[in-house]
Amino acid sequence: MIINLNDEVLVKLTPYALDLMLKNHNDLYNHCKTTDIPPFTSPCANNEGFTRMLLWEVMQEFGKYMYNFNPEPFFENNELHILTDTKIESESEQEKKLAFQEFMLKVTSTHKVPK
Repeated sequence: MIINLNDEVLVKLTPYALDLMLKNHNDLYNHCKTTDIPPFTSPCANNEGFTRMLLWEVMQEFGKYMYNFNPEPFFENNELHILTDTKIESESEQEKKLAFQEFMLKVTSTHKVPK
């Protein structure tokens, strides 16, 4: 399985994670010394309590706070759910793939390497 940094993930943020996100926001605000940065708003969670984020956003927000034996988890049960591509191929696409695979099998099994 290949995971891309732009893949979306679902996490159940703990109060500690929300505190860190607020701290990161305030640090940015104080560093930039501008009023152009909007006030912090907690990320939206779905009905089951999951927040959708990009993997790189999770890494950016919490990476510097991750270390062995950290007593405060960022996510419930330390779980991060990677959303996979759920595209379902049509029957014709599946048939084309199968026909191509069969063709390649024939070509590779009959092909002789020159000596």
